[in-house]
Amino acid sequence: MISDLFQNSEKPFIYLGKGFTSEGLPLFAEPNEILTTNRRSEVRKILEEIQNRVSKGERAAGWISYEAGDLFLNPKTEEVHCQDPLLWFGIFPKYKILSEKEILELESAYTDLGYSSKIHAEIDPEKYKETILKIQNFLYQGDVYQVNFTFPLEIDFNGSLGKLFFELRKKQPVPYEAWIHTGKQSDIIEKDVLSFSPELFWERISNEIRTVPMKGTRPRGKNPEEDRKFKVELSGSEKDRAENLMITDLLRNDLGMISVPGSVHVSKLFSVEEYPTLFQMTSEIRSKLNSNIQWMDTLSALFPGGSITGAPKKRSVEIIKSLESPRGIYTGGIFYLEPNREISSIAIRTLEFSGSSFGNKKGRMGLGSGITIGSVPELEWEECWSKAKFLNDSQNSFYLFTTMLCRRGRVYFLEDHKDRLKTSAIELGFVWNNKSWEIYIQEIIDKVDAKSSYRVKIILSQNGEFRAEVSELQLGPKTGKILLSKTKMDQDFSLLYHKTSVREVYSEGYKQAISNGYLDMIYTNGECYVTEGSIHSIFIFLKGEWITPSIDQGLLPGIARKYWIRKLKAKEAKISLENLSQASKIILVNSLRGIRRIDGINFE
Repeated sequence: MISDLFQNSEKPFIYLGKGFTSEGLPLFAEPNEILTTNRRSEVRKILEEIQNRVSKGERAAGWISYEAGDLFLNPKTEEVHCQDPLLWFGIFPKYKILSEKEILELESAYTDLGYSSKIHAEIDPEKYKETILKIQNFLYQGDVYQVNFTFPLEIDFNGSLGKLFFELRKKQPVPYEAWIHTGKQSDIIEKDVLSFSPELFWERISNEIRTVPMKGTRPRGKNPEEDRKFKVELSGSEKDRAENLMITDLLRNDLGMISVPGSVHVSKLFSVEEYPTLFQMTSEIRSKLNSNIQWMDTLSALFPGGSITGAPKKRSVEIIKSLESPRGIYTGGIFYLEPNREISSIAIRTLEFSGSSFGNKKGRMGLGSGITIGSVPELEWEECWSKAKFLNDSQNSFYLFTTMLCRRGRVYFLEDHKDRLKTSAIELGFVWNNKSWEIYIQEIIDKVDAKSSYRVKIILSQNGEFRAEVSELQLGPKTGKILLSKTKMDQDFSLLYHKTSVREVYSEGYKQAISNGYLDMIYTNGECYVTEGSIHSIFIFLKGEWITPSIDQGLLPGIARKYWIRKLKAKEAKISLENLSQASKIILVNSLRGIRRIDGINFE
């Protein structure tokens, strides 16, 4: 199934929205070859290789970073070796078009997963204002007419990127959405690019080309009346029209370098497009390309895009370089190429994550706006943040749950499960209602066969709604080996101390462990002290006493853990890997499965 490929971090994959394909439906592809580089001197060679492969019938998709644009603006610049790839493309002979039903099936694969994120800007309003005033000095001196100034949002992320992607595509439905996963490559850091760009860079079919620059923004209103007000305001704004016209003229000139004389024309001017969180002003320029124009010629003429640099382009880019940190993929381009057709988006509203697909990841998303002489710093700041609303509104998506044993019509440790779930609900801002809990539990007990044993998973949504998953209990072996994970858990991550759906590391680790014949995967924290298993608490017998990791090491206050601390008179303490290897006995405990004895330890 495609959902399995989406969740396989080893292999690269490419998902592109309906705006990229001639079929008008999303595309999914598994590249059989990857072309990428961090070195400026190799970029042109790789781009020419991509062009050559596509001309012979293959397809290619990927990204070109904003910094790669320097190759076209300053061809003689010395070698640069960047930390991140300047480009990344997958080559593939075929792809799969996804129906709406298949998209829903993909989304459903992430239903039981969750994520949590924290977002902060690298710049504060005062520093932002200072920078805008610097740019306006360049404008007053006549260096430029407009500069697109941007800054990054830093994202601390835990959980499922798949869940995040499908949450964000609801908040920001656009034709040029994309999810590109690079997979694990020996010399390149694993990356995920989640793009929700509304902006078409260009589309070429045979020798016809169009580009649709986006300049001018207003937020959506709180009600229909305010909505209409903001739309009319944007449509008639002299400042936004001036910004849009500057970039439209710039792109007319760019296209003129590669087009049949007289064919360049503005087919739409100052159109206002509606999105769930924003209104955006766009224009459209079309032309007929000269007969000998290839992809590399179009890149040389248009990249980087005028709407995210300024006018004149070259001087704007120089000013941007003096004021900003590297943008990376943000404001570069995402591309899909096939014989006689190429299409690209400007990589705005684009999130870039580095690191493993599971667990903690560092990400970023750029924000920016076009700065002119008439720009008011406070309003530009507000405009930037309005472009992040779709992300800010989706910082967390998870549920709380507890899994209980129901045997002979009785739920074991019921009050302990209730107390833990209630405590988590209160701490994390979930609605909790004692009466609803009691009614729901009784309904489950009344429905199950009193002679059988069941696994009962109770799920609590943020709005206080309960739901349950009930299945017959499968216990598994009572004795076996454990696998020690290489993954280090961050004991400062608050959700480790609550049972939530933000546990992709645990669920993937457990799958890996049991598929290889182990009872569970065991984790350590950043200080290399043992914490817990994917689904068990751990106890060791060392020097005549039972010991279990203390809660502050970064672990769940397990229901069975609480019971067995009393039963064994166990001590809570730090457990080192040396302690683990020296222990004469090791047990795993779980309120559903009871005790499981360990007879061996292996390392991942």
